[in-house]
Amino acid sequence: MTTKNLHQLMYGLLYPAVLGTIFVLFVEHDLASGRLSPKVLFGVVFLVHFCLEFILAVQTESVDGYSVPDFLGDLFLIVIIYKAFLSLPSDEGACDYKALYFWVMLVPVVFLSVDVVQWIRRNDPLLRPIMAIDTILFLLTLGFSVAAAYRGDFRASDTAAFWFVAAIAIASVASFIARKRRFDSRPS
Repeated sequence: MTTKNLHQLMYGLLYPAVLGTIFVLFVEHDLASGRLSPKVLFGVVFLVHFCLEFILAVQTESVDGYSVPDFLGDLFLIVIIYKAFLSLPSDEGACDYKALYFWVMLVPVVFLSVDVVQWIRRNDPLLRPIMAIDTILFLLTLGFSVAAAYRGDFRASDTAAFWFVAAIAIASVASFIARKRRFDSRPS
């Protein structure tokens, strides 16, 4: 199996299947409720971010540079995405966000792993800002995960979850801009 086949498998089947499943669940159960909750806000941020990532990943230059480590990173990422989304309960009342913080914390770990592999392979100076953003995102999510593990009031706080999702949104936009800038600066 060639790396082009792996890219087609990931972005033609697996990624759209997971995003589509989450999109249907999100629209059917959460968005339809009309309630502004951390899950709804997270769902919007999540869908926008990974749709933008998908757009970057299916460009021709991206296909040519795709590798087995990229495939494995994407495979871990879609499992983590799915688990993170499912970790948010859709019922009213107190929620336990501990699982969300844990699963979302793994997203920048995957990003950083792929960044390090690319750094080793290409020694690309444009990876530095991306790695910095991914490191900040990891530290942020680690902080929320640790706080949720040791403080019950924090774990169930909708306010903390809203701040968490807002911070994730900002980091997500910064990450996308840095990745897009890196992608656009490559020679044709």
